[in-house]
Amino acid sequence: MSHGAEDDPGESTSLRTQLRKTNTDADPPLTLARAVPADSELTRVRPGSGQNPELTRVRAAAADVGEPSGSRVRAQAAVFGEGYLLRERYQLIEPIGQGAMGQVWKARDTYIEKGRNRFVAIKVFRADFQNHPQAFQAMQAEASRAMQLAHPNIVTVHILDLDTVIGRPFIVMELLEGQPLDKLIRATDGRGVAPEKAWPIIKGMSEGLAYAHRKGLVHSDFKPANVFLTAEGVPKVLDFGIARAVRLPGSDSQPLEDESVLSGYTTMYAAPETLEDHAADTSDDVFALGLVAYELLAARHPFNRIPATEVRERKLQPQPLKGLKRREWRAIEKALALTRQERFADATAFLRALQGLTRLQSSLIAAVVVLSLVAGGLWYRSYLDSRPAVDFNDLPLAERQLITAALADGHMALRLMKEEHIIDTAENAAADFAKVYALHPRDPDAVAGLKETAATVIEWAQAQPDRKVALSVLQSLQTKADYYKNYTPLTRAIERAQSQ
Repeated sequence: MSHGAEDDPGESTSLRTQLRKTNTDADPPLTLARAVPADSELTRVRPGSGQNPELTRVRAAAADVGEPSGSRVRAQAAVFGEGYLLRERYQLIEPIGQGAMGQVWKARDTYIEKGRNRFVAIKVFRADFQNHPQAFQAMQAEASRAMQLAHPNIVTVHILDLDTVIGRPFIVMELLEGQPLDKLIRATDGRGVAPEKAWPIIKGMSEGLAYAHRKGLVHSDFKPANVFLTAEGVPKVLDFGIARAVRLPGSDSQPLEDESVLSGYTTMYAAPETLEDHAADTSDDVFALGLVAYELLAARHPFNRIPATEVRERKLQPQPLKGLKRREWRAIEKALALTRQERFADATAFLRALQGLTRLQSSLIAAVVVLSLVAGGLWYRSYLDSRPAVDFNDLPLAERQLITAALADGHMALRLMKEEHIIDTAENAAADFAKVYALHPRDPDAVAGLKETAATVIEWAQAQPDRKVALSVLQSLQTKADYYKNYTPLTRAIERAQSQ
């Protein structure tokens, strides 16, 4: 399967020229891609400002690199390639993508001896980033935010670091099997994806963005190339906030004043407010989400890839899509509104409007009403406390797929925690099982996963000599799932750690 970056007609000539003139030692184009997609569309950047007090170590590393001469860059480039050991840890195996910002490689984490988790995807940024320390500092700030996002519909970001030998920053991510969404759309030959197959993808993308929005984060460059569809059919959003932290070579440096030095966007997927340099807002992601949802269903951009500001000036309207329910079209249409006041405030509001009263909610309401009338006793309350109100097989297909994917992610994180003794993945496991519990209340697999995660962390905490660290980990775990708020084994473990 081949997937590489392509210049888009909608991007400016000056930007493409700037990229071509960047560095005579730029890496040769790569054509092989099997896991993590590269940036298939150029990302335009605009100035901002930022500062992060946690960047001392990274800045020191960047300072060690300095600004090497052309001969030194050529010498460094010679050692970079298959087999190279990034930061003396990640061994590059093969290139799997090429984009405007750099290359994506399959790599092996030499700190992990066995298991599928030892393989990762690494985006290695272009060689000329070493001459732009401001861009790296901003990128570090955005990556630290992305690493806080533990959700099955967001690609897991493990770390952003700087290899001081070759002078390049890189991002370590989970390795995925599947294809980027833009390739899926192109493969439909202009027909688009059938609604019954598209809705789970749209819902998954919306879930990922909604989770980030609840955390107060904005993607800022949401587009088909930044969504990856796994072999299991689970959509995952990637490059969360990274694009707006990247300055193209040739731009002037600026002093840092807040957390984000740069803001980035792709013109044909940017909201009017983004193009007019307004501060980032969650509703901007909703506009892009509406565009991507439309394009997925129709295999065409609703505004023929015209910038949103021009769409507004020309008073263009998206052509209604056939085969959708009125509720579904109205949700997409509102997401494409050209003002923030008319759009949904965030992805959660869009998702609610898109789904309306779901079959699950209807079933729950019906079950509660009927059984309450029949039972009317305490035994029924006890029964509800221990069993799901709706059988898993009676759930809509889209919800069953989300549950299955979240359970798989949760068990993967749990295995990593138990087998590799990486306690940090406990929160990821708890978040995955908590999502299943929210989608399917009292789901037995979710309950079992939450209990096993808590038991593993409690056992680790009891053996932890540093009681403050143990208490911090236990308390943090408790915040990852509502189920844990009154979960006796965990609350008792916290009380014991507090008393010691």
